[in-house]
Amino acid sequence: MSFLDVLLFGRWQRCFVETEADHACLGVTFRDRVLNGEMRKKALDLGVATEAELDEMGAEWQRWIDTEDATCGTIHGQLLITKS
Repeated sequence: MSFLDVLLFGRWQRCFVETEADHACLGVTFRDRVLNGEMRKKALDLGVATEAELDEMGAEWQRWIDTEDATCGTIHGQLLITKS
């Protein structure tokens, strides 16, 4: 049995914006995370984003909130590899 014989892949996707309340909740949550939350702190601590980049992300989330027909989706994937 080769490595590829035991490699499995799974995925799922979801659109999070079905109502105006969903839209507001999602946008405000992510805007606040990048402007003030633990996500901001972690990004700065790890050096993966600057203050200016995070401020820009917050502004873009606000623009998304203000766009009535905006939508948001995510795709998640996973690999399951077993040792034979």
